[in-house]
Amino acid sequence: MNKTVEKAYEIMKNEDYDIYKTNLPDLEVGDVCTFNDVWDGAQYIEPEEGSYSYPIADNQWINYIWEILEKKEDEDEVLDTIIKITDIDYYNKKILEH
Repeated sequence: MNKTVEKAYEIMKNEDYDIYKTNLPDLEVGDVCTFNDVWDGAQYIEPEEGSYSYPIADNQWINYIWEILEKKEDEDEVLDTIIKITDIDYYNKKILEH
């Protein structure tokens, strides 16, 4: 499992709120997958946005970043768009504010 994803699970485990306890995509940088493998459907985004973040704690997120390899133009097939994970990073708003 990716080290950033492991770190995210550790952070979520220590949270009191169930809202942060979710299944994260078990992906590695370099993995080729579909948009559906990354996006959980919680908010509307397009594959062209190039990233999607999951909240893991108050003011903390894990962010999956990708490039599109094969875009599906048909509206019914957007989730089948082929992407390549280029980075998985961790974002902590509290650290950035100091």
